Amino acid sequence: MKPSPLDSLAGIILSLQADGRVPYSRFSASVMRQAQSLFDSGALDVERNGGGRSVVIKNSVALSGYISANYPDGLRATVVDGEGNRTRGVRLHGNSKKTGNMDREVIVFRADFPSPPFLTGLHEGFVMGSFILSNNAGASFSGRVATVENHELFAKYDWEAAGFHVALLTSGRASNRFISWLASDSMKDAQYTHFGDYDPVGLDEFARMYDKLGERIKLYIPDNVEEMFKTYKNKKLVTDSGKILFRLSAIHHPDIDRVTGLIREYGGGVEQEVLLMGNELV
Repeated sequence: MKPSPLDSLAGIILSLQADGRVPYSRFSASVMRQAQSLFDSGALDVERNGGGRSVVIKNSVALSGYISANYPDGLRATVVDGEGNRTRGVRLHGNSKKTGNMDREVIVFRADFPSPPFLTGLHEGFVMGSFILSNNAGASFSGRVATVENHELFAKYDWEAAGFHVALLTSGRASNRFISWLASDSMKDAQYTHFGDYDPVGLDEFARMYDKLGERIKLYIPDNVEEMFKTYKNKKLVTDSGKILFRLSAIHHPDIDRVTGLIREYGGGVEQEVLLMGNELV
């Protein structure tokens, strides 16, 4: 059995190559958007066919060029054993994002124990390590665990002095896989504190984690948070954020409500690196 077409348009092109024409009705609105350049370039055209309309090939060279540019490995969804999603996207579409999220990701951590699995080195008192997270399977940690959005705070802050056992780098938005791992049995003895930017996107990230972890996770808000907003607010952090703020208002979480109130009052957000400027974590 031949592999199936990569998508609806690939199936239509295969039918065109085999039969010379296909009913125009096969071109849904979404397929037509995808195929519009084929009509614009003259590769395909619409002809009357009895009482209806058909699509035919008008320029086979232009069609071949489109196929080479958009389906570099051909029109059918061939399988390569052991291939990752992102690699498959490049091979089949020339675009790593076309075939979904990564099936594996690298998690970087700092921890307070002397000989963790996956140890890679020491960094300012905490060991630094990494591991591959596949599905929800990864390392196990317990105690106070910080989830940290940005690299500088992750790398420079003295997490041990602040009473944390582990710091996990999310590198911006965490994947759904990462959050599911936090909620898995392998992390059942961990209690989480999230460190993100004090802006709508950072709060939305905390809300995603809270949805999975509930009261096991809290948002870190320093005592001097209002002074931070007075001094270091950045108006660009709240540009076009109305929809996110509206969504956050429906959650009714006290920490989210407090920070969104400050965002509205001061007309800006604050980036988490402000916590490295002499503020003490508690």
